[in-house]
Amino acid sequence: MNRTSEGASTRRSCRVVIPEAIPSKNKGEAAILEGIIESLKLGGPFDLTVYSPPSWLHDDTINSRGLYQVVSGLNLFGFASTALSRCRAESFKPWGILLLFSLLHCISKRLACRCFRDSLLQSFSDADIILAGHDGMLTPEHFYLAFASRILGRPLALFGGSHGMQGRRRFRIRKYLQCLIKWSFLVTVRDSRAKAFFVENDVPAGSIEVFPDPAVLLRPCEDDRVHAILEKERVACSSLVPLFGLIPVGGGIVFDSSFVHERDRQRKHRLRVELWRDLVMHLLNATPAHFLFLPHCVGPGVHNDDRLMSRDVYDAIPHQSDRLTLIETEYPPDELKGLMRRCEFVVGERAHGLIGAASAGTPCFALTTTADLRMHEIVNGTFGLPTYNLDDPDGVQLARVVADAWSRRDETRSALIARVAAVRAEALRAAHLLNSRIAEATRGHA
Repeated sequence: MNRTSEGASTRRSCRVVIPEAIPSKNKGEAAILEGIIESLKLGGPFDLTVYSPPSWLHDDTINSRGLYQVVSGLNLFGFASTALSRCRAESFKPWGILLLFSLLHCISKRLACRCFRDSLLQSFSDADIILAGHDGMLTPEHFYLAFASRILGRPLALFGGSHGMQGRRRFRIRKYLQCLIKWSFLVTVRDSRAKAFFVENDVPAGSIEVFPDPAVLLRPCEDDRVHAILEKERVACSSLVPLFGLIPVGGGIVFDSSFVHERDRQRKHRLRVELWRDLVMHLLNATPAHFLFLPHCVGPGVHNDDRLMSRDVYDAIPHQSDRLTLIETEYPPDELKGLMRRCEFVVGERAHGLIGAASAGTPCFALTTTADLRMHEIVNGTFGLPTYNLDDPDGVQLARVVADAWSRRDETRSALIARVAAVRAEALRAAHLLNSRIAEATRGHA
């Protein structure tokens, strides 16, 4: 599955492995992956292999659409917590297997692959480059991946990431992080906060580059495809009627940390449905728009399926349903981005839904919480778009500020055009840097 682009270099087909699970039913994660693919295309032909846990393998294979190969096998990052904060035996088992494989591989590649009949480990054996650290994945666990990559002689790049930790860590963690960065041939993060975290842990500032999230490079689908989707979804509005995109969430960080005083999940869900219902009803009265509920995450798992939340909000609105369209079909990230480009405005709680909208030039408004730093660092910091915290929301105030942002959408769009051009240029610079470092790291290999 070689991928090339016009004018690309003559680099031989480079075999790249991403050993982290990237759930294809979460279209934000999928957008990051496809942004990474766009980055790799600039360097010439490549073969990409991406890990998928057994429970996701079927869906991830279908959703790969031939852009990359999906394999299962050893689950290196099977837990959300870091290596030192969970059961030690469970923590070290997969990494111990990887390190044993790597040591045996130094003696005999054939023997290692016969002793460890594992799809991911086989991919490591065949790889030219290991690529990791996307989104918020960077943790001390990546130290073991870096250690194994050195034993295997497979260069490691950490590209487009952030971290899920806070503050200065204790001595051992700092050493893990320092070795991780030192042993990687490239480290890029998507916000200055992430770089500051590593610097606080005594990682040299010059070893980490800050670039935009790779998802900004995802190309939206063509206008003809958007038109076909709108026809399929029976969106009954003319080209003169503006479209307004809505992205409520049924799970994730914004759901969990909104209405912070409410601990019961079902009651929190009801409060959120009421908030969204009142917001949409206010916007129906304040604007002439036709509203689309966009499913930017449909899994994995019921709690991550935003369509359930959208359905409850839709059902709670008592009138004007002819101006509401509930989209429940699963669409790939480029088609969702095409739909958002067609919209006049987007309000949502998915960080990468809004990154997609903003990078397509569509004004948007982020509903977030103080805990979701991505919204503040990227949607607000990178694109200069407004955010509103839902920790303890005032529904009347929220409706007023969203309606005001809608009324100023043309002004916002004008400012966004220049901002997006600059952000995209930086993302392309990161892509070229990645490919130049890959060429250096693989120079002289057969």
